[in-house]
Amino acid sequence: LDADNVSAGTLAVARGGTGLTSTPSFRAQLNSAQTIATDTSTKMAFGNEIWDTTSTYDTSLYRWTPAVVGKYLITVQLMFTSYASDATAVYSYIYKNGGVIQDTNQWSSKSGNHDQYVTLSAAVNLTSDSDYLEAWGRQGSGGDKDSYHGYYTFWEGHLLIGA
Repeated sequence: LDADNVSAGTLAVARGGTGLTSTPSFRAQLNSAQTIATDTSTKMAFGNEIWDTTSTYDTSLYRWTPAVVGKYLITVQLMFTSYASDATAVYSYIYKNGGVIQDTNQWSSKSGNHDQYVTLSAAVNLTSDSDYLEAWGRQGSGGDKDSYHGYYTFWEGHLLIGA
């Protein structure tokens, strides 16, 4: 491979290398439905680690710590079951080091029995390899609600750019 004569779409790679490096990312889901009391912010028990390229996701504390300082795209999606009334809201939050740094909500105006979800994506600046993130949720139905588990309710993070 001649590095001086590289055409578009070709990557020069040192002998034996792949040209690719792993960047920190993770994805976790609920193992089973989680009951959330009405109007109560609750840490989501994301104990089913789907992947974790840096082995820094804690499945017992449901938190992720970066191995690399930088800016990350974090996404939280929560889905709750069986809403029978209209004008209810679901909320998702990203916590950094124990405090809320980003949140969103989704109101439903649909009548009749339906499920409701909310998705939050945010660029988060992690300035220390000891920073940690958690996903929290809340719902305002007037009673306890179960969240779906599996791919319906998850959170994930991906490094956008290092420090």
